[in-house]
Amino acid sequence: MKWLLASCLFAVALAGCSPSGGEGERGRVSAVVNGVEITRREVDFLSRRPALPEAEGEAERQRILSLLIRRELLAQRALEMKLENSPDFIVAMYEARRKILAGMAEQHVATQAVKVSLEAASKVVAKNPCFFSQRKLFVYDQVVIPGVDEGLLSSLNTSAGKGASLAQLLNKVSTKKMPFRRTMQVLTTNQIDPGIFEVLSTLRLNVPQVARIEKKFSMILVLRATVPMPLEGEAANQAAADILNEQQRRMELSKTLTKSLDSAKVTFFGEFASAKNRKKLPEAVVDLPPPALLQP
Repeated sequence: MKWLLASCLFAVALAGCSPSGGEGERGRVSAVVNGVEITRREVDFLSRRPALPEAEGEAERQRILSLLIRRELLAQRALEMKLENSPDFIVAMYEARRKILAGMAEQHVATQAVKVSLEAASKVVAKNPCFFSQRKLFVYDQVVIPGVDEGLLSSLNTSAGKGASLAQLLNKVSTKKMPFRRTMQVLTTNQIDPGIFEVLSTLRLNVPQVARIEKKFSMILVLRATVPMPLEGEAANQAAADILNEQQRRMELSKTLTKSLDSAKVTFFGEFASAKNRKKLPEAVVDLPPPALLQP
């Protein structure tokens, strides 16, 4: 039965790419690989993206066709090895169907969200000057240390207060055999996490600052440069509208998921059958934490 379902799904997928009546062979087929057609509709589907200049668009379509030919050759090789009989293939078919349908549903739900007005966007711009007219580009070192070691943080703070450089602080971290990840960040005001931005906005150049994020991880921040990059006029209004529209989209999706969950019958088994997990799992379904969004 499972194999029959998988075969049906595969047939439906091919049917979705079949030509409409009356189209010529050359018009509907982009390539034939060992007798298997790759249709123009498949290339069109994978080419859906912001419009490119004609030359770039043609190159992109050629790249996509090459990718489809490669996939078809590998798929034919998999059939020769009878990999379609693997249990993993059946699971992958189920998951592919679920992922595609979920993505299509999410896109449809997003279209139901109310678009924000120019007036609402203008209010956001006026109320949040640090994100727009006072917008800056921050260049800074960010070192993330998993976990929170109070003794180590206290020692790092003391050393930083005495003028220790970032390299000297990282030597102390290495001595404690603590793993860390160091990156150079180049972000504008509106792209920085509010908590990190709050720290950065108080820093002097090239002076390390040790911080902790609850009990999850620790950080060392070193501000290297700030460059004014004001966002004004129509560009500011468009940026504010994009932020608010994203907020509306997430709210609409959360509302839809909550409504669906309330009316759904969900039964848990095995490790998920405990009362504790029964409570947590449905909550995770609608857990859509928005990014740091501005309020109009």
